[in-house]
Amino acid sequence: MQNEVVGFTAYSVEETSAAINRYGNQNKMEPISVAMIQEGEGSGATIKAMAVFTPGYTEEEYVQDS
Repeated sequence: MQNEVVGFTAYSVEETSAAINRYGNQNKMEPISVAMIQEGEGSGATIKAMAVFTPGYTEEEYVQDS
């Protein structure tokens, strides 16, 4: 499976980070890089982010038979 890049927009850093984590959990992927910018000021500001995700793994995949 390949890495993928996803864009997010929210009204706070907390909302953006929650959306990134939710996306990763739902798709069994881990964010490996995130870039965020703020557009606007005050209550009209929005946060735009781009996150690079890599496929997650489970420990069972790496357990070697003895």
